[in-house]
Amino acid sequence: RREGVAAWRRFHGAVNESRMPSQELQDGLMIVFAAALLLTPGLLTDALGFVMLTPVGRRLVRKHLLGRIAGGVKFQVYRNDGNGGGQPLNRRYQHDSKTIDAEVVHKEIP
Repeated sequence: RREGVAAWRRFHGAVNESRMPSQELQDGLMIVFAAALLLTPGLLTDALGFVMLTPVGRRLVRKHLLGRIAGGVKFQVYRNDGNGGGQPLNRRYQHDSKTIDAEVVHKEIP
C-alpha cells in the first residue's frame, strides 16, 4: 500500500510540473501487477511480485521490458524539400526491403 501511495504522489507531482508522467504510470502498473502476482499461489509469482514492489526491482523490470520493446521499433526521418517530398536521413540502404514508406494524411470529417 505504501508503494502505491508513493507512486500516486509522484504521478500527481509530475502532472503538477506539466511533464508526462510515463515513469510514474509504469510504476503504478507494475505495483498493481505485483499485487496480482502476490495473490497468485506459487513461489515464482511471489518472488517476482516482491521484486516488483521495490523501486530497484521496478527499475530492473522497466529496463528489461523497455529494452525488448524499443528494440523492435525503428524510426524513419525525412528532410522536407518544400515540394511535398524528401530524402530519408537515416536509411542505410536506398532499397531496403524491410522499410515501408508511408505518408500521414489528416482528413477532416464534416
